[in-house]
Amino acid sequence: MADPELRRLAIAVDADRREEAIAVLVERFPDGFEETDAGFAVVVAAAAPAPDLPAWMAVSAAAVPAGWRDGWRDFHAPCAIAGTWVRPPWLDEPADAVVLEPGYAFGTGAHPTTRGVGELLAREPAGSVLDLGCGSGLLSILAAAWGHGPVTAWDLDPHAVAAARANVERNGLADRIAVVQADVLAAELPACDLALANIERRVVEALLARDGLPARVIASGLRADDPLDLGPWRVADERVEDGWRTLLLTR
Repeated sequence: MADPELRRLAIAVDADRREEAIAVLVERFPDGFEETDAGFAVVVAAAAPAPDLPAWMAVSAAAVPAGWRDGWRDFHAPCAIAGTWVRPPWLDEPADAVVLEPGYAFGTGAHPTTRGVGELLAREPAGSVLDLGCGSGLLSILAAAWGHGPVTAWDLDPHAVAAARANVERNGLADRIAVVQADVLAAELPACDLALANIERRVVEALLARDGLPARVIASGLRADDPLDLGPWRVADERVEDGWRTLLLTR
């Protein structure tokens, strides 16, 4: 199957309008975007209309080169999270690693927020886990591999749900992890011992204000200098790596 034609939009914003820009982009590009040194970037279909963005967000576009689907693989190497190796399916070693094909979803194990959640998760006693915004399903897979269960993985993005289900099956964990397409801010939350939320800061804050969360939450997707309204929650543990912060929150 030929790769679809895509273009990459570079969106430049002033540093003092970063939070405002994130709010706009979350609404305009719910499937995700990338933060860059100059602002943000998002990949869209080449035929998609020009985005309707405020005038203070300067947009430039460039074609995504043909063969992008395989080209990114050069940068996807095995990595270890709390002693467990994660590798893509096109590599054979380590043989006992979690095998992960992220597809269009976030979560290869390389990002500091994914590693941060994994490191804190590895310290938690075995119990039921709800992964809110599961992306590729990596954190759910690690939870199940480390003895947690049952594990429920939620994501609103159908690409993430498809990738997570495929990865769960690839690692032989379909009987231990349920992957569900659901809105983490609107759907009724199932009971669990621990929730994971590696998502954008504003969504983390909205989640923390929800009813139905367990007494322990591992939250990330947080820049180290971002303010965070914790409400009744307190920080029980914390990891900071490469400017990203991961918190174990209790109440």
